[in-house]
Amino acid sequence: MTAFDPAIPPLSTMLAIMNAAQDGNWDAAGAYLDMRYLPADMADKDAATLMEQLNIVWGQQRILDLTRLSTHLEGHRDDGLPSYRDKIATLTLPDDTLTLYLQRVPGDDDRRIWKISNATVQQIPHLWELFGYNPTITRLADYLPDFTVLYMQNWQVAGLALIIIGAWLASSLLRRLTLRLLEFSDRYRDTLHQFFSMPFRWGWRWTTTPERRCITCPSPPTNNIFRHWKWPGK
Repeated sequence: MTAFDPAIPPLSTMLAIMNAAQDGNWDAAGAYLDMRYLPADMADKDAATLMEQLNIVWGQQRILDLTRLSTHLEGHRDDGLPSYRDKIATLTLPDDTLTLYLQRVPGDDDRRIWKISNATVQQIPHLWELFGYNPTITRLADYLPDFTVLYMQNWQVAGLALIIIGAWLASSLLRRLTLRLLEFSDRYRDTLHQFFSMPFRWGWRWTTTPERRCITCPSPPTNNIFRHWKWPGK
């Protein structure tokens, strides 16, 4: 159970949420959601899951600007909002915008604390439908160990690895197919066979010599191939 400090302002509340999210402690982060007075169809929603979904949504749009959050216990008093409510950020929807709010609500000892407002909480399922992950991706993320690499989540790292392996296999297959087809050509068998027999990355080199300034230039083996190339009609 999270022990709330009623003497912390909106900025500190958001920092506490972000720290808990960074540690993967979604139970602690979810405790900062105001789960009161939600629609009946959200009665069985888990605060930790909702907080994780909201974190993913606002992470995609990078909407959080901590410098705009109040460092005063009472929050902003000149923003045109009720004294118990502060703006977190604004999400851009496909055909509209949605403002997210913090709200001061009664705590366990009747002292008021800042939480993400229930008006914002009840929008999370809709936001997840718009910006959330495919169910297959969610199952994959749950199956894999929990880790991040360069701010990429576990399923993104796995997907990138599969793309690289798939591209390598596809290029290898295409190269083998091309070599097989060249066996049927008397004109191009010798020249192009040598070209496709070596890995493509060996066929080009970076050249920055004063005599020859180009981004990519043929390496000596590739130059030999094109020098002996028999162009059609010649």
